Amino acid sequence: MKNKVFSKNIKVDLQSKFKGVKDSVQMPDLKSFSNLLKHKKDIFQSEVEFIPLNHAMALTYFLMNVDGEISSEELRQFEEIGDVFTSGFADVMDDFIHECNVHMKSFSNVKDLIEDEFRIILEMPFDEEMIYINGKHLVWNLYTVAFSDGCFQEDERNFVLFVAEKLKVDDSVLAEFEHSLLTMNSLKKELDWIKHTDRSYLEIEKVVNEINNRMSVISNGISDLIFN
Repeated sequence: MKNKVFSKNIKVDLQSKFKGVKDSVQMPDLKSFSNLLKHKKDIFQSEVEFIPLNHAMALTYFLMNVDGEISSEELRQFEEIGDVFTSGFADVMDDFIHECNVHMKSFSNVKDLIEDEFRIILEMPFDEEMIYINGKHLVWNLYTVAFSDGCFQEDERNFVLFVAEKLKVDDSVLAEFEHSLLTMNSLKKELDWIKHTDRSYLEIEKVVNEINNRMSVISNGISDLIFN
């Protein structure tokens, strides 16, 4: 999809987005994963490892549509992903979504839609002014959106796996992403339950700290998978 919204309306200070990214990763806060990259032309054109931002966001929006309904949680997560790259995303999100909706009408099935996105990406010349994100980062974003409403549908999983195959993301990475998200969701529910008990904070402090420490370990593992 040759999106016009990003190229016309969004400006990004790359250096400010790079600063401290790896040191500040805290899951599941998507703002921690602002891995903005300019990639060398010869590497970029050899295979799809890095995705132009507008196409990454388009693929994320397409995922939200595969089960026939976009939840408020998915839409909120989508906006948070956009804000990772620029504080101006909220101002253009409606126009971007409209362009995506118009584009989707040209395709009768999801597979052809995804294939067309990657065809365009492969045919694009490298542009130093364009923002790129790495493929693992995109797949992680897809997972977080799919999990955001608490219901990871089979169609959503198939979409993620198909995109991951195009990006040559290893199966072991996918398994770790899924396992980490399931564990994080369970820990968040446990933490929420503990905090709403009648016990005092002094009574629950040790358990809360243990859960937060476990979440931090998972966060660091995901960060290493994405950035290394």
